[in-house]
Amino acid sequence: MLPVIHVTRSEKMELVVLYSLLLVTCCYGIENQLNGLAYKSVTKYGRFDAGICSMEATCLESESNQNLTCFGTELPYSVTSLALAEDSESLFDVQDNLALWQGLRSIPRCWAVVQPLLCSVYMPKCENGSISLPSQEMCRITRGPCKAVEKKHSWPSFLRCENKKLFPPRCRNPVQEIKFNASFKCIPPLVETDNSDIWFEDVDGCALQCRNPFYTEKEHDDTHFLIACIFGMALVANLFSAITLGIASKKSQKLPLSILFYINVSLVVTSLGWLIQFISGVREDIVCNPDGTMQQQQPKAGSVFCIAQFLMIYFSTMAAITWCVILNYTFYVQSCKSDSKDLLKKRSTLLKLIGLLIPLVLSCILMTFKP
Repeated sequence: MLPVIHVTRSEKMELVVLYSLLLVTCCYGIENQLNGLAYKSVTKYGRFDAGICSMEATCLESESNQNLTCFGTELPYSVTSLALAEDSESLFDVQDNLALWQGLRSIPRCWAVVQPLLCSVYMPKCENGSISLPSQEMCRITRGPCKAVEKKHSWPSFLRCENKKLFPPRCRNPVQEIKFNASFKCIPPLVETDNSDIWFEDVDGCALQCRNPFYTEKEHDDTHFLIACIFGMALVANLFSAITLGIASKKSQKLPLSILFYINVSLVVTSLGWLIQFISGVREDIVCNPDGTMQQQQPKAGSVFCIAQFLMIYFSTMAAITWCVILNYTFYVQSCKSDSKDLLKKRSTLLKLIGLLIPLVLSCILMTFKP
């Protein structure tokens, strides 16, 4: 007789869990093997299933029997098919339709990723009656940089990534190994930049050039001359007033004279802020980024002259406005209060603090919160 083995209830539960884990592991391994075979298989009659990287098609050899070229780049094969490009009935149609897509050269980041997709659709590799399908990843990577296509014209039906039968996932395509010419530039007045914050709408990799294209060189020079004249005269007038009021306020010790002195000093600094651009090379540092694009969302760290000009103009202008309000307040107190002299003397420190803090706080807010 065989010995009887007594198994406790807890041991039975452990065995059940163990057998369940083994069963799940085996099923998972079998599923992966089947999926792997499915990726390598080719269905009959040109029908697709998700995950299949090839399809049956009629092959078409180039007339010269030489390797095909796509956007000036030689492909590593001479046999292709028209099965995927629904808008083409011959290789001549293929070349004509590819030429229509060359307008995307003006969007360098789009052009770099859309060339492999277009070539794999219009000129797929055809071998033994079977073509290689472009992958889902090749299609999806073009949607971001080439969003201008979707907005302006929309993608044709045979280039829509939603069709996973035409664009199966995780497939390797021979066109992916080819290095295409991606050295094209942005069309003026746009220039290339890596700063995504200032990219022109729907044109990834391009931003407005530093110099305004809507004005001629003469118009720029005339504008600079006008600024120099206006703020040059303002500097002289306010500097003369500041010196005069500074001497007078020291003698009389009256608060209104001191306030007028502060207003003129603020306007002197504002005028200097407008005139600082006429120092050699400073205007380019203020207006332009190092890559030749226009400064935007300023001020920010790293642009010393831009920050300096911002503080000189904005802070000083806000200070002058604040002091004007304080000056009106002092006139009001003098006209309505009998003891105005003592009252203003007590509040002079507070008023001076307000005249400094308000423009300082406003400047800090603008420098902290970017648009």
